[in-house]
Amino acid sequence: MVFNCEVCGYKTTTEGGMKLHHKVAHSERPEVESAPVKIIISQPKKPKKTSDTLASTELYIKEKKERYEAMKKKWPKKATGVATEEKISKATLVKVFPKETDVFVNGKLPAVPLHPKLESSYAVSVKEMKNDWLSITLTGKKTKITWKEGPFPKQYRVTIPSLQTK
Repeated sequence: MVFNCEVCGYKTTTEGGMKLHHKVAHSERPEVESAPVKIIISQPKKPKKTSDTLASTELYIKEKKERYEAMKKKWPKKATGVATEEKISKATLVKVFPKETDVFVNGKLPAVPLHPKLESSYAVSVKEMKNDWLSITLTGKKTKITWKEGPFPKQYRVTIPSLQTK
C-alpha cells in the first residue's frame, strides 16, 4: 500500500512514515525570538608547547647521568663497616649512603630517594658468600634493605641497595 501526501505529493509505504512526514515537513513552527548575541573578546592564544619526545628523552638521560656521576663521587669506596654491628641506626646509614642514592621499592620503577624511606633502626644480618663478598640485610619494622659489598679487581665495591616493604 502506498500513502500519498495531499499537500506536496510525497509517497511512503507506511502510515508511520506519512505521520512523520507531516510532522516534519508541514507543521507550523512558531518563530523563536533570538536572544541578543554576546560578543566575546578572546585573548590571543598562546602557542602550545611542543615537546619533542626524543629531545625530552635525551634531556632525561642527561640529567640521570649527571645525578649518577654526583652520587658516584660520594659513594663508599671501602667496606661500610655495617657487618660488625647487630643493630644500626638511621644516622649511621645516612653517613654510609650519599643523599643522591635512589632505590627501587619492591623492584619496581620509578626509583625513589633512600633517605626519606629509612626507619629509625634496623637489625643487621650478614651472609658471607663464596667469592669473599658480603650480602647485608637490614630488617626494620616496615622495610628491608639489602645490598652486597666486596672486593672487585683492584677496588672494593658496594652495590646500590634495594628496598622491600613488608
